[in-house]
Amino acid sequence: MAKLVTKFKYLKPNARQGRGGSAKYIATRDGVEKIDDTKRFAPVSWNQKHLIRKILRDFPDTKDMLEYEVAAIYYFVASIITAQPYFEEVPLDMLLPCVFYPTPAPAASGFSVNAFMTEFAMYIKFMDHSTMAAYEMGEKVLQAIMGNRRKVPLVDETGKQTGRNFRVNMPKLKKIENGVYQLELSWNRHTRYNAKEVTLARDIFMNGLPIGKED
Repeated sequence: MAKLVTKFKYLKPNARQGRGGSAKYIATRDGVEKIDDTKRFAPVSWNQKHLIRKILRDFPDTKDMLEYEVAAIYYFVASIITAQPYFEEVPLDMLLPCVFYPTPAPAASGFSVNAFMTEFAMYIKFMDHSTMAAYEMGEKVLQAIMGNRRKVPLVDETGKQTGRNFRVNMPKLKKIENGVYQLELSWNRHTRYNAKEVTLARDIFMNGLPIGKED
């Protein structure tokens, strides 16, 4: 019976040998079973398109959901470089080069009586066998974003551009560890409050005092 070997090792943040080296060894060691990557750039299937159309028909508000902005970023990056995409987490048997798209982190804040602003930050990781190769991927994407005046084209459920854009804040590219560069993308979204709540707020708070309660 084959043995199951586990390893629990503390990896120092500033160590000369980063996590990338350990992950690369695990993914390429003798006897490892590599995943089939023949379909990683396959077109969207009919079932996927049908499901997205059904969701949009049943829930029209989903057009403004965060996933569309994440999808727009993915398609924009994919049009600049060729790399294996990963979402939510990177497997130990990852393929290189690759790009990791984590879930954006939101930070809501008040904006006005009618709407509120939410800032989203996404920390995209570019990973390759060498630090220079990872940097070149991130730099290409950074230059493409700046060349497009920081506008990212929105896409529909089939991946086609809709003619609309959303603008990101100033992107930042920095080295995380050997073979890994991080591109920080952030953007602001303004959302209107519920109409009843807005009306109530206007009725209650006018010139700092509740209407009808002035002395």
